Amino acid sequence: MGLFNILFGQKGPASEVLSPQTIFSEISRIISGGDEIVAGKMSDCLSDIKKYYSDNIIRYHERGFDDNDDNDTLYWIGMVDILESCGYVCEEDYKEKKSDFLHSFGELKEVKGNSLFFDENNLKEKDSVPDWCRELDKEWKEKGWCTAALDIDSDSYLIFPCRLSDFDTLVDYAMRVGHSIDRAVNV
Repeated sequence: MGLFNILFGQKGPASEVLSPQTIFSEISRIISGGDEIVAGKMSDCLSDIKKYYSDNIIRYHERGFDDNDDNDTLYWIGMVDILESCGYVCEEDYKEKKSDFLHSFGELKEVKGNSLFFDENNLKEKDSVPDWCRELDKEWKEKGWCTAALDIDSDSYLIFPCRLSDFDTLVDYAMRVGHSIDRAVNV
């Protein structure tokens, strides 16, 4: 924990001090809509990061991370992989084809579970992931949803549907642990 956080504490919505592990748990809970499978996997990750890392070493190495990275980075990458493997986040290449984007993003649990359908005719083939997300944001605004992205310092996009009411909290929590969540149109 940095000096600023030691002196001033990390305050949550109810002004309580939150540990980094609690923040990662909360981020995953919000993104997954409280999925118990995600919570269980996050508990494993957060309770013993070295064991979790060694059990998932291939995924970490595929993303360019190793056990020399700090724990918060290992937690972050573990969380991203858990959310992706459970169907709450999809990874899109910066050169993604529209058909692949439509398939992977359309299959996310929160898209399906919240009837976040979209008119694929509004998405132009020649556009990119941020452009397509801009169109989805327009369609979903009335429903109270947007597209958001987790940053892992990669040229791919890790995107997910996000309730507008949760977006600022996710941004704040990610920032507190040295990472970033932003609107998908801004990545």
